[in-house]
Amino acid sequence: MRCLKNAGSIDGERPAELSSKLIDFMNAESAGQAGQKLLWDLNQSSFKNTMIADGIISSMYFGNSFSVQSEEMNAISCFGFSKRTPLQEYQANEYTLLHMSNTIGKAKSAEEIKASLARTVIVPKDFNEMQASFKRQNAVLAFTFGPESLLTTKHKQFVSNLEDLEEKVEEMLVSDADICARIMYKSEILMSLFLEECTLCEYRGDVDDSLIDYSDILRSIRTKDLQQRLPKCFKRINDKKQKQDEDDKIKDNGKQRRSGKQENQSTFIQNKETIKGCVLNEKEDYRAVFLSKDKGNKCPDCSFGCKMCPKWLLKGGCWEDCIFKASHVPPSQFSNEEKTAFKDWMNYCCQNS
Repeated sequence: MRCLKNAGSIDGERPAELSSKLIDFMNAESAGQAGQKLLWDLNQSSFKNTMIADGIISSMYFGNSFSVQSEEMNAISCFGFSKRTPLQEYQANEYTLLHMSNTIGKAKSAEEIKASLARTVIVPKDFNEMQASFKRQNAVLAFTFGPESLLTTKHKQFVSNLEDLEEKVEEMLVSDADICARIMYKSEILMSLFLEECTLCEYRGDVDDSLIDYSDILRSIRTKDLQQRLPKCFKRINDKKQKQDEDDKIKDNGKQRRSGKQENQSTFIQNKETIKGCVLNEKEDYRAVFLSKDKGNKCPDCSFGCKMCPKWLLKGGCWEDCIFKASHVPPSQFSNEEKTAFKDWMNYCCQNS
């Protein structure tokens, strides 16, 4: 209750009373009835055909904490609300899945207490889908905390400012198919930290309102250098198919090399950056040291949906049609954990050559 009142503050100094809509929602006889109240409000706000992720309504109705822990999403996550799209449209395209989980807090009765709720949603992949989710999230913020709350108004301004950056986002999508997911997840982190402060701070004046300042996200989009690692709960729908395609291509390339018939018409892309400590020794035979079957399989995965390309990182470049081309990014975009894992793999290969 403290979180709801602190987050509903209009001036950032005094907690707010619960909105009449939220009180009506919480007094519903069941989660299903509460969900109908929220959907009706969204329809009234011009957001018809809204899809709400499984568990969102239950999380709100049963008193789930609105703050986020680790890879869990808060109860009103931007990933939880989207424009309803025909299933066949999803099946015809590549999408990323997000496996969301929320731990239920104090419920209304012992029977209603659940250990967790598992939710799987399809992540927006373009600007319009992202904005549709953000706008619906803002409508839910207004429903939950009030339309004049500091949280709702700052988030609304953020969504409005994003409209002016559509062209920038579309340009970034060319080189990073997950940029919309990164923008959304970065905003998710800020809101979750803010809601956690609202839960922990006894006095509203102690809450750090700068946590819901989205200017850094907007600035990084303008300069096209937004970096945000996605956790492992984000999975591509076609992961299994992609892995099979990679395996088939490796076999085909191997046969071509053995027969001497390989025709590589791809463009070689140079990489001028290296991971510190990962430099190929002049006396080392790259293929003999790093490309044996057991070593290649142990090469670490990265957040770009494939293995870290050894040739890209060790030989200063790689072919444009490489099966690991998604990892052909400046080393600075890899997390410290990924860099450490690659160094460990490189040392393992060298020690066992």
